[in-house]
Amino acid sequence: MIKYTVTLFLTIAVEFGILSLAAVIFDFNLINTFFVGGLSIFCAVWLFSLFTHQSSNTLNAGIRGWTGQDAGDIKPFQEKFGPIKMGLAAFIGVNLLITYFYYY
Repeated sequence: MIKYTVTLFLTIAVEFGILSLAAVIFDFNLINTFFVGGLSIFCAVWLFSLFTHQSSNTLNAGIRGWTGQDAGDIKPFQEKFGPIKMGLAAFIGVNLLITYFYYY
């Protein structure tokens, strides 16, 4: 449990640091950078896991189709929220609230 919590907060801190540095270097608005950058990073991580799962299914289907051997099951994609993805999602949620209250 401690490892999970440390990883979650470390993910938030690293994302905060990277996006803060990007906002300062490129002279962007900090609030917009946090929201759009956090959303972009979360989408990139999600798409990577989706692509990895789809590639595994494609390989298993190809082996089964060409050779008839059972290379593994073809399973539907189910998102698993570990501490890193939960940290990314928490960062997006907090920044969504901050952005909303800042502009409205």
